[in-house]
Formats: sequence, structure tokens, C-alpha cells
Amino acid sequence: MVGRHKGDDPFPGNPAATFRRLADEAYLSWRPHNETAEDLRRERIVADRFGEKFSLIMHKLSETLYGVDFAMVQKNGIPRGLAEVKIRYSLRDKYPTLKLGLAKWDKLLRWGNYGASLLIVQWEDTLRYVETGKVSVAYGILQRRRGQNGDTEPCVDIPINAFETVIDGPPPWLEDQESQVARQ
Repeated sequence: MVGRHKGDDPFPGNPAATFRRLADEAYLSWRPHNETAEDLRRERIVADRFGEKFSLIMHKLSETLYGVDFAMVQKNGIPRGLAEVKIRYSLRDKYPTLKLGLAKWDKLLRWGNYGASLLIVQWEDTLRYVETGKVSVAYGILQRRRGQNGDTEPCVDIPINAFETVIDGPPPWLEDQESQVARQ
């Protein structure tokens, strides 16, 4: 392998796994990062709310290394799985499905071989999750209009009714806005 020492290969003797890892690294390196500091702050809030509900510690992971947002660990140190956190700025029932890029879905499914693999979604009215290996999805095309490489990509359509409720009600940042409006 070019630029790497033989001992650095996490999949020695398995060229297909090594190729997949290198392809993942290449994909992540060309794709623009659109998360702002505020997005990351809100993602952390959502992860912590989920963790509190299920007595888990949510450890932020490197997107480049793992391709998902958080490791879920019990308070006694036992790993439970990995999770991707998404925030949608709409009510849960606005659309019949949630669209997620196929590359992200594939990563979640692969991590499911090692423990729970969850997609956690905060809508404006509820926090919910779905275990990726336990839901049937349809495949389609996701089209964004950001003017970036990767704006059109294959996706999965996850039925909204497949998500399990964690907490009903708005996220804290919307509650804060509502209370500020009420005080004025």
C-alpha cells in the first residue's frame, strides 16, 4: 500500500476490506463539510438527551475514521454501539419518510455487525430513533441544491412510522426561543 507501513493495515490479508476503508477515506476527503459550530452544538445536545434517557455516555467520533457521529457506551464502560444524529427543521409528520444518503446508511449497517447501530433524529416536535438493521427502506435519489460536488446522491427513504419515540416535545433550542417570545 502506498504511503502506509504494512503493520498499519487494520485488515492485513484482506485486500477487499482495506480497499473499502481507503475508498471511504477518499469519499470523505472530497465531500464538503456543511456543519456549523451551532449545528455541532445542537447535535451534542440531542446526543446527550438520548444518552440520558437510556443511561448511555455518548462519545463523539471522528467522521473521517468512523463515518458516524457517536459511540454509545454504558456508564459501566461496556460499548453498546454507534449512532448517527440528524436534526430536521420540520415537524415529524411533514413527510412520510426521512431521506438519508446511501453512503451514511451503508456505514450504519456495517457498524451494526458490532453492536446496535442507530439513527437518532431530532424533529421540531419529537426526538426519535430507529435501529438500522431492523427497518425496511426504499431506495431513491437525494437531490440538494447547494452547488456542491455530491449534491445528487443515492439515498434511502426510511418510513417515519419506523422510528421509536425517545422524548416528545421540541428540542431545548426551540423551547428557549418560544420562552423568549412569550416574555416579550
